[in-house]
Formats: sequence, structure tokens, C-alpha cells
Amino acid sequence: MKGKGIRITARTISAVYVGLILFIGAAELLAAQAPFTSEGLVLLILQLAAIATIVWSWFKEIRGGAALMLVSFSLAIFALNTAGHNHWLAVTVAGGPVFVIAVLFIVSGLINMFAQIPEK
Repeated sequence: MKGKGIRITARTISAVYVGLILFIGAAELLAAQAPFTSEGLVLLILQLAAIATIVWSWFKEIRGGAALMLVSFSLAIFALNTAGHNHWLAVTVAGGPVFVIAVLFIVSGLINMFAQIPEK
């Protein structure tokens, strides 16, 4: 099976990403020192969408990866609009890891799709 290494890399990075997001979310809930704002709600929705599309990407790599790429762009746009300084750093940190995961899933899916086509 071709593309197995890329699939394992994508799944490993995505599992680490989901773990970090869940850990940060749980720590934020337990600390509860900052008031809950509309920005926090939008970020929560975007992170839940990222987690859902990562789970989808584990089963449908190309479609899930494409949806994950849209979520990464949404996270980047959100970071661009809400960052005070260093906008591009915020965009890279918010959308970059999700974008890399999406590209890895799409590439893995394409390699597997073309590997199943018989050669003439």
C-alpha cells in the first residue's frame, strides 16, 4: 500500500493537534479566570470544526482533507482579524498546523487513489 507513511504522519500529527486542543480547552475551562466572549465562542466553534473534520479525514482522506483546508483558512482569517500585533505570526500559528495536516491527508488519499488504478 503506497502512501502509508504519509497517512501515518498525517494521523500522528492530527492526533497530537487534537490532544493539544482538548488539553488547552480543558485547562481554560478549569481556570475560568477570563470572561467568555464572542471571540472565544467563535474560536471554540472553529476548533470543534477542526476536530470534526480531522476525524472525518481519518476515514475519507480527500474530502475530509479539503474540508480541513477550509477550516484552516477560517482559523487563519479569524486570527488575522483578532490579532493585535504580528498578524502573520498569528495566522501561521492558528491555521498553519491544520493546513499541513490537510495537505498530508489529501496527498495520502491521492496516492492511494492512483495506486488503485491498474496500469495498462
